[in-house]
Amino acid sequence: MVDRAVLALGLDVGSTNTKIAAVRIDSRGVHELITRSAPTPADAPALVAVVAAGIRAVVAVAGRPDVVGIASMAESGVALGADDRPLTPIVRWDGATDPDAVRTALGGEDPALLHARTGISASAKVPLVMWAQLGRSRPEDFSRTRSWLGVAELVAFALTAQRVTDHTLAARTMALRRPAALPPRSLVFDEVALARVGLTPTHLAEIVPPDGWADNARTTGDAPGGLPAGIPVVVAGHDHLVAAWGCGARDAGDFVDSLGTSEALVRLVEGAGVPAGSFEQGMSVGIDVSGGLTSLISGSASAGRAVAEVAALAGVPLADVQGSLENGAEDLRPAERLVLPYVAGRQSPAPDPGERLRPAFRVRGAVDAGISVPDVEWTTLLPATLDGLALHAAWARRVLDGVAGLPSAPGDIVVASGPAARRPALLLRKAAAFGCAVRTPVVAEPVACSAAVLAAHRAMGAPDHVLPLGAPMRAAPSAEAAYASALDDFIAAATRAPAPAGTEARPTTARERTA
Repeated sequence: MVDRAVLALGLDVGSTNTKIAAVRIDSRGVHELITRSAPTPADAPALVAVVAAGIRAVVAVAGRPDVVGIASMAESGVALGADDRPLTPIVRWDGATDPDAVRTALGGEDPALLHARTGISASAKVPLVMWAQLGRSRPEDFSRTRSWLGVAELVAFALTAQRVTDHTLAARTMALRRPAALPPRSLVFDEVALARVGLTPTHLAEIVPPDGWADNARTTGDAPGGLPAGIPVVVAGHDHLVAAWGCGARDAGDFVDSLGTSEALVRLVEGAGVPAGSFEQGMSVGIDVSGGLTSLISGSASAGRAVAEVAALAGVPLADVQGSLENGAEDLRPAERLVLPYVAGRQSPAPDPGERLRPAFRVRGAVDAGISVPDVEWTTLLPATLDGLALHAAWARRVLDGVAGLPSAPGDIVVASGPAARRPALLLRKAAAFGCAVRTPVVAEPVACSAAVLAAHRAMGAPDHVLPLGAPMRAAPSAEAAYASALDDFIAAATRAPAPAGTEARPTTARERTA
């Protein structure tokens, strides 16, 4: 355990932007010093260049760091050849599903049994399926693959020349068997699963246990950003789980809503088994950053992405959207016509890959005949979309509690979000839908700051402080009652409860009508 202040860099390689934060960790807590953000590029050399520029800018102000931590989304990565040069751009999940690639990844297995063994459902966003698709679409390049690195692993490799990862990212590949007990004695990739897609465990990064980072990867003499040699570099892990840990999810039963372009509602439970019902509800089952608890995640690609989508459909600039989200009233009422906020299918709960943005009457879950999202005025559409996002989160929390076999976590709920999602108009609706107060971290980059704190704790024994949190925000009791009533209507509409005669099953959006 260090007895001095630690300066740590945290990196968050996101699907939209790559963020870097410098934080000071001392006996009093975590202090965010400076942040930088830039769009995440589409290829590996450009990503490394963005990271290098960000590190230089941050270090010029904050000074030489003691440790570096890296978090990222789990599904994007790049294939490297024998000379460690990229054979592909950064491969991202684009919402499309190749049935043949899914079948290859499954290898004839029952999807439910595979989920029970790995905690992950086969879908287009899962790395094992992506590798199968690469083998089909780019067979010559894929056959020359020496290694596959996720984007956090790629940045760590650029800094250290070591191919390393952490267990939370490894667990997302669908190529890792769940251990019999937690914390696990060791974690290794599944040779049989990888053989289906033409890979072996040697193609993937080494899994470093949570307590194994002190003497593992360190910066080389020519590290990007001009960092000197010898600084510990830690792959902190899956961005949503890192944020949940940073915001205080450390014990069985804890719940955190990690919100950004996408959303992950995280519940921690004891034991290594995959809870019954998690597969049917589309949940991923992983391991928390400590390695000692199971993480249940009800994920959604439709959070900030849904707001951006409806703004585009309505022809409203995003700058105007941000201004509209600054105002919130404690005494809210749900819109009479909610927007079901699904841009490209619903992952969880009640998985439905065909679901799309659509408005629906609150009463009886009926769908408006002939009404599409672009036909609704923006002044009505935005609050209806925010209501849909808040009610979806409340639905996911209810289902998570049921699958976990636990009552709803008491007390305030932490919404781990950056400033872009930290808006009163949305947060008060979430508070009303959850029926409790919500709190948010008071740092600009919660994932990057959490990665920095976790790296300092893993590699140096620095204090594992929770990020500073703002004051609780709560809606009026009348608003909580109104949203509690609307929740059942929302669930009925989202699960396509029978509509009254004369209404169509699902109106199309303008984009679908012109496709």
